[in-house]
Amino acid sequence: MSTSNYKLPHYVYVVFPLVSIITANYINKTFKPIKWEGFGKPIYISQIGFTILLWIAVIFSFILFNGAKFWIYFITYFAFSYFFYSLFNRNSEIPKLFTSTLVTILGVAFVLNTHFYPSLNAYQGRVLAGKYLKENKIDSQEIIIFPQNVHKPTIDVYSDMLIPRTQKLSVIDSIVNNQGSFYIFTNDSGLDSLKQQGCQIIHEKVFKDYQISLLSLPFLNPKTRESVLNNLYLIKVVKR
Repeated sequence: MSTSNYKLPHYVYVVFPLVSIITANYINKTFKPIKWEGFGKPIYISQIGFTILLWIAVIFSFILFNGAKFWIYFITYFAFSYFFYSLFNRNSEIPKLFTSTLVTILGVAFVLNTHFYPSLNAYQGRVLAGKYLKENKIDSQEIIIFPQNVHKPTIDVYSDMLIPRTQKLSVIDSIVNNQGSFYIFTNDSGLDSLKQQGCQIIHEKVFKDYQISLLSLPFLNPKTRESVLNNLYLIKVVKR
């Protein structure tokens, strides 16, 4: 990973389990000689407090991004209820700290993968555009990206093709004049340039876009989310 020229934060996730085991082993060796005297209760309280914070985050995920399906709510409610049951159940042979933590991990992972991440994906404009192109069978001979900085690899991946791109309006004029009509994937500034050029647009589809790897409070807040979103456009231009 250290030699990769293109790094993303989640690349380190694969080492988390190993690091957790090494850390747990180190803590155990450090405190075992003193028989954990005086540390048991603080560790228990801090762990329970941490798991409760995770469940609060789960609840907020449903508030910030509504529209989850009923079965997601149902399974989450069941896991949340069992979490509290495990805390107060005195008859279980399994340590309550282990049970409550395990249920929290499974519950949080479930909500992340069935609700939170899919909700974020709705704001990946290039992903949505790529899927739209593939579903509507628009191939690389019918579309161009303008200007070039609108391009990111995700649109190529999800459209299953390499989409050409240009920085010059003259190239677009030449293509439209030769083919009669053409699709252009662009942003606000590109759309303004095309309109100033006098391009005749007969079809326009808007995709909301945000860099979800950099979450911010304005984006997470439903009331201010719209103000930080960018627009990406798939337009069809015809010969004048």
